[in-house]
Amino acid sequence: MYNIGTLLTPIWDTSIVYRETFAMLGDGDVCKAPFLYKPDRILKIESYDGQNVYELGRDCYLDAGEIHITPGSSINAIDSSFAIFKTRQEADEAMEAQDNKFECSPVMTNDGRYLNLGAIGRPSYVTDHQIAITYRTTALWEGYVPTNQIDDLPYLKKKIENKEKINIVLYGDSICCGFDASSMYGENPNQPIWPKVLIDGLRDSYDYDNDKDVSLINVSESGMDSDWAYDNIKERVLDHKPDLVILGFGMNDRVDGPEYASKTLKIIDKIRDRFPKCEFVLISTSLPNPNVHTAPYYFDCYHDEYADALRSITSRGIVLADVQSVHKEILRHKRYMDVTGNMLNHPNDFISAIYAQVLYETLRFN
Repeated sequence: MYNIGTLLTPIWDTSIVYRETFAMLGDGDVCKAPFLYKPDRILKIESYDGQNVYELGRDCYLDAGEIHITPGSSINAIDSSFAIFKTRQEADEAMEAQDNKFECSPVMTNDGRYLNLGAIGRPSYVTDHQIAITYRTTALWEGYVPTNQIDDLPYLKKKIENKEKINIVLYGDSICCGFDASSMYGENPNQPIWPKVLIDGLRDSYDYDNDKDVSLINVSESGMDSDWAYDNIKERVLDHKPDLVILGFGMNDRVDGPEYASKTLKIIDKIRDRFPKCEFVLISTSLPNPNVHTAPYYFDCYHDEYADALRSITSRGIVLADVQSVHKEILRHKRYMDVTGNMLNHPNDFISAIYAQVLYETLRFN
């Protein structure tokens, strides 16, 4: 049984940071990775899959807020060049050889090289070179702090108070499907997808006699954007008679913030035409790899505008679960490779837990 308490401990308000991830990528003789907080006491250093435990002093050491690998360490480090191909030919050959085919041509990086897509659909390709550290800290969070917003969802709150059956529909893209949580691939540490962590937490918070009276129906689809969401509302959402819809699109949108907000409002209006009392949580997406702001795909495009864009359309009955602002603060201290599951746009287990934490804080009842 997984430990829901550690997964839902908010990263922005804790003295113990659980399984923060670090990509152990070497650069010459140096292999190091940064902490989110200044560590006061290391409690555990382990491989990402939790199958190996490492010793401070023997396998690694601390210096200036970073973890460094020692010579002869048993940590599975790799040269940082594995993430990048120098030429298009190298990228083409690698994509042709790999089992996990990705339906696009190689993705150029901002400096004219090409991103290694070997982790697409196979997160262990990158997470095998990440470690997880649990540690104590007295440092304080300096970024955006999510807040509870149940009071701004009055119909949902009343249903909870009256212990009436609740239908929550989660409607989003691959991140809402749960990619790249380790459990999706049957891999250790087998962390559940964040929607499962969320609903388990909410059921505890709402304290119904029958857990089945609080349902989360996940109708998300990998690779989709807000246009697809609008076109598929009937069978994906309306047929489930939702009390609350959690919208999680944006990673696959390629429009500026105002247009993205306009498309989101169209989705909301179409649902409310059928269910006027339906309420909404809007998720601001985590960020893609900033090194792929390149044609023709622009995996990194206008995404960093989306939190503010969604905030501009919130009102009573429509609230924002601002994952993006938390992710931005984490990326102020850590590298993208430290917290990604596919090197392109998916979170690893550490950031997946952040999704659950932000949504839980938004919707908890006690």
